[in-house]
Amino acid sequence: MSSTHANDKGPISGLASVSALLVETGLYSDFTVNCQGRVWKLHRIIVLPQSKVLAARIDGNFKEGITREINLPDDDPKIFDRLIQFLSKETFDDEASTNEVSEDSHLTIYTKVYVLAEKYDIPSLKELATSKFKKAVAPEWNPDSLATSLELMYTELPDSDLMLKKVAIEAASEHIGELVDRAEFESMCKKYPGVAFDIFKGFVASMHPRGKFEKCPKHGTSQDSCIYWHYFTSQYYCADCRGEFK
Repeated sequence: MSSTHANDKGPISGLASVSALLVETGLYSDFTVNCQGRVWKLHRIIVLPQSKVLAARIDGNFKEGITREINLPDDDPKIFDRLIQFLSKETFDDEASTNEVSEDSHLTIYTKVYVLAEKYDIPSLKELATSKFKKAVAPEWNPDSLATSLELMYTELPDSDLMLKKVAIEAASEHIGELVDRAEFESMCKKYPGVAFDIFKGFVASMHPRGKFEKCPKHGTSQDSCIYWHYFTSQYYCADCRGEFK
């Protein structure tokens, strides 16, 4: 399957191609994962070194360590399949499958992959999902998809997890004029005030070209100590000399 975003990691390496073949065929598998009726025959040597969470379930003192079978009733099998794709071939499919809901745009898919990568502690997959999201957000601009993605990020991720949020907030801040008239975006912001506040901060920051003046041009005092940005006048203000300048 071809995709404009599918090759972020470049050509699949020789080892990855072997891993992908083993996962696709189930040859020499030594444990299974069942997710809502879909079954993967997997290999501990491929999967477990890349996910401490899955490793703990197979190698720890859990039932799965004896049965060598993990059941994941709460995960989306289509998204989990992309996680397995990444573990075996260092990338994953971008396009929504025929049975995925139409709302699953690239942005939504990348966000769901990121959330699952956080759940199973796979930092490299989070990085790839973020890279794909960043490349897709501008050329495939879709306010509703961005709103859906933001809601997922702020409900499914820890507050301290900022990698993908920063990319999405920056995009929202740059397109705030388009977003404020969207009913879905308005509803999401009212439901999750934290999202609205972060977008507001991003918008103000985008209107404030920090670093333009290292010192006050009138008397040379450093910016950090006295220079402020007045949003409504679109000018800098020096608290020491009370001068305004652009």
